[in-house]
Order: sequence, then structure tokens, then C-alpha cells
Amino acid sequence: MDTVSINHYSVKMSFPDAAFHDLVNDEHHPKVTLIVPGREPGHSPAEDEARLRNMARAAERELVAGGMDEKKAASWFDGLVEYVDHKGSDSAMSRAIFLSEGQRTVLTFPVELGEQIVVDDEFALSQLASLVRPMRFALVGLTRAGVSAAIATRFGWVEIELPEAPEGLAEVTQYSDTEKQLQSHRVGGGQAFHGHGTGENKESADLSRYAGLVVSAVEKAAPDVRKHAVIGSSGLVSEYGKAVSNSAVEVFGVSSNPSDEGFNDLHKRALEEIGEMLDTAQGTLAAYERLAGSDKGSNDLSEIGTAAKAGKVDALILGPLVGDSAIEKAVHDTWRHGGAVYRTNGIEGVAAVLRY
Repeated sequence: MDTVSINHYSVKMSFPDAAFHDLVNDEHHPKVTLIVPGREPGHSPAEDEARLRNMARAAERELVAGGMDEKKAASWFDGLVEYVDHKGSDSAMSRAIFLSEGQRTVLTFPVELGEQIVVDDEFALSQLASLVRPMRFALVGLTRAGVSAAIATRFGWVEIELPEAPEGLAEVTQYSDTEKQLQSHRVGGGQAFHGHGTGENKESADLSRYAGLVVSAVEKAAPDVRKHAVIGSSGLVSEYGKAVSNSAVEVFGVSSNPSDEGFNDLHKRALEEIGEMLDTAQGTLAAYERLAGSDKGSNDLSEIGTAAKAGKVDALILGPLVGDSAIEKAVHDTWRHGGAVYRTNGIEGVAAVLRY
């Protein structure tokens, strides 16, 4: 086991595809999963290290009880506690640690996870289902002084560059003033202007143009993102919504001036407003409710497990507290055959939308 390197992923947005593929398709048995909750305020890194060491020993004992040689079981955890960073910037976050004969993978998550020690034929991934391909949205902080944007999920964000966006309303106003001067001419000793108002009309036109340029820049930087959470004054948010030409894009406004605290603050405020709309299980749950009682919808775990093994589960829906060996098997089989898995507060127990 000491020849197997430790892979580490710091997760901001979603479950990394490479790690997800390796975990779902790992054919080694048994497998160990250690879910380590984030460090609570006031607790020391040494306490985290001690907790992980105790969890590793508990898992080691389970491996031995299952028939593994003691020396071999101990080798699975060689260097693991020392490898995990207990003092760095991500050290207070939750962790999921996966070990088998073929891999050792550590993932750090920006979400709260409940403690688990699982030694079984499958990794315990159902608790992490919401991190697998979560809904993305554009997070836009818009002021008259400029714009900043990120691609976000409910779990984190990654800033994006907007090279074609104006550097603020002043740039647009300056351009329109220059354009106005260029289009002016004297008629009969007087001066006339074509197509331009003054005062409030001009400011409204400038705001509209500013918002339109920002929308164009965001859509170019994030062409596949269909939800935009825009934080700004009510006037700017309104103009942004009017400027969107793609009917597939939904704009969710948060009428509040962005603070200087950056994207963490923007992300928090956006989730307070639109968090429920990012639940990717909603559409599937509605489909299940339409199909319940037919041959395309089931809430019987035994039937769902058989269907998942045969590749007949299109979507598996888990309630918030569901999780055991049979569930984990159904979760893995669903993913292996290209199905989706959701965890939601919308149901209790388990349900599935079936294929064929």
C-alpha cells in the first residue's frame, strides 16, 4: 500500500471529474471511507489530527476484523495523518478520505459533513451526491464604478475575467458624450444634436448601454450558464434584466450594493435569495411524482437496487438521512450506468425514475 500515492483535491465548485470517476469505478474490495467534519471555531489543529488518527485506527480494526492481515491493514494508513494539512487555509473544512488497495484520495469540501467511518464494498459517496455536477450560475456584482463576476455553485465560486466589459458607467458616459459631440453640427448658426436626450433621458440611456455591455461580456465569458444572480442597485439590476437577449437566461436580482468584502459576501447574499432555485433535484422530483405507481417510478429500495444494477435507473433521489450499504450500492450502480443521483429535503426515504 505504501507504493500508492495520496491524491488531494481542494473542492470549491463541485466534485472533480477525475476523482469522481476513480472512486465510482474502483473495483478493489474492501474500501474505506472516512468523513471528517470541519473543525469547529476554538478547536486546535492538534484536536483535528487526533480525531483523524482515532478514525484511522477504528477503520484499521474493522479491516482486521474482516480478515485482513494486521500489518497490511496498518499500511493503508501509513503517512495519511501526517499528509493531511491541519494548519493551512483549507484545514478547517470538512474532508472525505477514500482508501482501497489501489488508491488513497483526500478531498477537502466547503460544506458541512457528518462524521462517518465506513468499511464496505463501496465508498460512501451518497452524502456527497449534491456536489456531483451541481447547478452553476453567474455571480455578478454590478455598480456604477464597475463590474466583477464569477461562476458559482451553491458550494463555491471561481472568478472570471470580463475583458470586454466597461470599467464603469463613467466610461460609457464619456463615450456617449464624445459621440454626441461628433454628431453635433451647426444649422443656421445654431447647434443641433441627433438622437440624444439630455438630463434624465441621457442618464437612462447611458445606464441601459452600460448594462447591455456588461451582459454581453458576462454571456461571452460564461456562454453555457443559464442563471445570473446580479447584486446591485435596483436600477442597475433592472437594466441588466432588460438587456438580456437570450430567452434561456434567468436573471435573479439582489437589490443591494455590493460591499468591499468580495465574492464570499456576494456568494452568501446570492444564496440567501436564490438558494432554493439551485436545487437540481426539483425537476426530477416532480417527474417522479408524475410517474409514481407506474413502471417508470419506484420507491421500493429492493426494486431500485435491481434496476440500478441493470442500468435502468435514470435518476435516484435520496432523502436527507438516507444511507446504508444497499443505498451506496444503488448510488454507485446508477452513476456507473450514466444516471443521476440527488439528495434533497423534498422526500423521505428513496425514490427513482426508471428507464425503459
